[in-house]
Amino acid sequence: MAIPSEIIKTEKRLVKKIYQSFKGLATLLATSIEGGELENSLIIQLSFDKLVPAITSELKSLYNRSGRKIKAKLNLQTGLEYVVDQAVKYIEYKKYVMLWNSKLSITQTTKEHIAEVVAKGVWKWKSYNEIAEDVRMQADAGVLSKARSQLIAVREAGESYEEARLTTLKKHLQETGEKAEKIRDTVNDDKVTEQCRTNEAMGWIMEEELFKSGDNIAPRNTNPRCRCSTNYRII
Repeated sequence: MAIPSEIIKTEKRLVKKIYQSFKGLATLLATSIEGGELENSLIIQLSFDKLVPAITSELKSLYNRSGRKIKAKLNLQTGLEYVVDQAVKYIEYKKYVMLWNSKLSITQTTKEHIAEVVAKGVWKWKSYNEIAEDVRMQADAGVLSKARSQLIAVREAGESYEEARLTTLKKHLQETGEKAEKIRDTVNDDKVTEQCRTNEAMGWIMEEELFKSGDNIAPRNTNPRCRCSTNYRII
């Protein structure tokens, strides 16, 4: 199944915003290290204080479009005001996760990787300038790279799109007492994992059931590159 155009467009904008921020962060960190300051947590935090609103504004827009789309496709009774309200709540949650060093958040992961790069440099008796260069290299092939920007964009856009669909559907089911089934669809290319293919092979299952991977909806929790989608039908 093709990736929804809303996700693709959002991913492209997110990659651009995230990578521009990463390059700026790499420069700030390297300059700080060249000046003899090896503690960079504050610089990273301030950089993400600016980046996170840019990320979440894109996710909020995608969440709203996704909720409206499934409402129209399945003729759901869920009110549009509910979709808008849930989008706000979802974004507030994402801001908290990203900004306040929650486990596996973008900010926390970045801090840990940069700290590791600096620690290795110190352990090898490298000069400040050499360690600064190691940090700059992270913007080419590391924690501040375009590849990681793409990874973050894919994950965040996929989660936002899927959460909106599920939340909007569940509200309808709660209000009407109806039941729904779901199916997992892959993009059917050579990057699809065996576990994702197994989920797809299950066919239609009840909405409340889990897929073989243990996930309720796409993307898979254990695969940050998962491009699967979850589709629904009222029964």
